[in-house]
Amino acid sequence: MERVRVDEVRCMHEEIVERALYRIVEDLAEALDRTPPTVSSRALVEGALKLALGAYNSARLLRDECRRTGGGNPGG
Repeated sequence: MERVRVDEVRCMHEEIVERALYRIVEDLAEALDRTPPTVSSRALVEGALKLALGAYNSARLLRDECRRTGGGNPGG
């Protein structure tokens, strides 16, 4: 059985989180596009999208840092 370094596992985790957040951002953007301006919950969707975008950007920065330090899989 091949040993996996802790850094590699951490980077894989960060990539998984980044992908999940990307999907959430996509879904919230679609929900916002489909929500008419007259619906009162539109502001909640906008707020959720902003929060998800911030989380996604943070996850992307962490993943980039992980790749830069050599712990990740640069191919995907």
